[in-house]
Amino acid sequence: MLSRLRASRAVRLVVRRFGVHRAAMLMGLAQLPVLRILQLALQRFPRDRHIVVMGSPLDRFADNAAYLYVHLSEHPTDLQAVWVSGSPEVVRRLRSRGYLAERRWSPRGVWTTLRAGTFV
Repeated sequence: MLSRLRASRAVRLVVRRFGVHRAAMLMGLAQLPVLRILQLALQRFPRDRHIVVMGSPLDRFADNAAYLYVHLSEHPTDLQAVWVSGSPEVVRRLRSRGYLAERRWSPRGVWTTLRAGTFV
């Protein structure tokens, strides 16, 4: 997608005319109304304080978030830890061990993330 943007004549014209930093700022300003509407809509969405959605950069199961996730999953509390990843292999591996895991952009992954009260 980024390569298509770079190939676009309109994008090249805007970058040449205003510079990269100003063009990026213009894109950010153009996004503000959409982001504000999303923010207002999502504020009305009911959240469950007991669902904790966790993940790690680069779609890995690693770092401190992974240790916290395993701890929350193996020790009974009122919190429900769910690992959200873009990697189908990570999700498959966690599910095979009995942990809760969802793909990032799957319907269940989006639904779980929308309902979550906490994000790590």
